[in-house]
Amino acid sequence: MNICFLSLEHHSLGQGGGIASYLDALVPGLAGLGHEIHIIVKSKTSRTTKLEDGAYLHEFRGGNIHWYLSRLPLIGQMVALPVREIEWSLGFYRKLRALGREHRPDIIEGSETGNLLVALCVRKIPLVIRLHGSTYSFEKSTMGRASIGAKLDRVLQRFCLCKARGISAPSNFQKDMVDRKAHRKNLLEVIPNPVRAFNADEIRTSRLQASKMIFYAGRIADVKGIWTLLKAFMHIVAIIPEARLVMAGSSHISVPESVLQRFLKDNRIADKVTLTGYIERDRIGEYYKACAVYAAPSYYETFCISAVEAMLFEKPVVASSGTATEEIVRDHETGFLVPPGDDVALATAITRLLRDEQLSSRMGKAGKEEALSRFGPDVVALRTLAFYRRLIGEPLNKHIIAS
Repeated sequence: MNICFLSLEHHSLGQGGGIASYLDALVPGLAGLGHEIHIIVKSKTSRTTKLEDGAYLHEFRGGNIHWYLSRLPLIGQMVALPVREIEWSLGFYRKLRALGREHRPDIIEGSETGNLLVALCVRKIPLVIRLHGSTYSFEKSTMGRASIGAKLDRVLQRFCLCKARGISAPSNFQKDMVDRKAHRKNLLEVIPNPVRAFNADEIRTSRLQASKMIFYAGRIADVKGIWTLLKAFMHIVAIIPEARLVMAGSSHISVPESVLQRFLKDNRIADKVTLTGYIERDRIGEYYKACAVYAAPSYYETFCISAVEAMLFEKPVVASSGTATEEIVRDHETGFLVPPGDDVALATAITRLLRDEQLSSRMGKAGKEEALSRFGPDVVALRTLAFYRRLIGEPLNKHIIAS
């Protein structure tokens, strides 16, 4: 089977996020089963390279008009996201057409963003929408409401969801966000994200090794519960002065770096918090191995790959309830679940694990068993292929309508 992924990011380009990690784990499994894999990715260049896992990476230059529009007062905030959708979808569509001349895909998989022209113009190749999350969902989960721009963007995304042959969700939490008005529910499948296995024994110990290190990996963004984590850490260091917090991830407009640095300085925790920025995939294991507890305080998660990665290193996870993380972390078994935005509850759970090494070790070992049995790349690759084959065999006029 010839499989084409449309992606907004890829780790080989120094772009790290949930989509990149998803492909990093899934693609080797698919390629190892003899399938031809092509990944079209938004980038700053236009080139094609063959990756070590056997897949081909096709880059295209994404349009940037939306960025300039976003700087305009009032109207800019309304039109920037819809214009971005059109710009990126044009890039994906052009690259897909060029690819199709020599390597016609049997199936195409993309996320909520960037599929408009593919959904509209590519009729004979089945399109799968993988629910990785959207600006609309992020804003609804963080602020309780979405902006006008996000709502307009959602209209375009709904069109793509209606045109898709099938939709796959990494969790029941994410599935339920689409399923409320769905027709033909058999075309909406829950397939968890695969997580690349690490060999902890081969990973060197990070210079950040510390018995009381708390680790977070993800965007430094409001929706990720960054402020909740920092406030919780203030409670933690008041009880455990030797505790340290390491936050790995790219900055986001919702948390200006100047504001973040001022917060750390004003609350006298700047010397206890390390902001690493984006960490390359071949180094992230050092930090999982070094930490004592992994924190995932997000308000919204479609899956939370980083929590599973921490579990593979036998680390207990403290995460927010009410999101997809509930389907990963078993409360009081592989970690603790706390209400989103509750810094006191988050601090209490983390402090308990930092103080009780036996409890931490027991939860960590249970978490590793859970991660290997449910989220291994080979298991997920086979489920994904079964879903693809099912869609290819269905009539073209069947589709799902999403809310």
